[in-house]
Amino acid sequence: VGDHLGRRGDGRRVEADGRFGFRLWGAPTLRYQIETSEDLQTWTPGDSLLMTNDGLWFTDPTGQQAPVRFYRAVLLP
Repeated sequence: VGDHLGRRGDGRRVEADGRFGFRLWGAPTLRYQIETSEDLQTWTPGDSLLMTNDGLWFTDPTGQQAPVRFYRAVLLP
């Protein structure tokens, strides 16, 4: 997780349908890519998100399909 993410993982929630989501804080106008892993070694690129002043919520549409899943946000150039 990059230094631009001041308050990392400031919130989390599980939607009514079982999908996992979390709030991400970072520097406004910078773009981050969410990556997922089931073993902390192999990372799969996911959505690219543009940070806003209010942070943003990310909801994993396939999160309930894995028994364990880790997330990280990578600052894009």
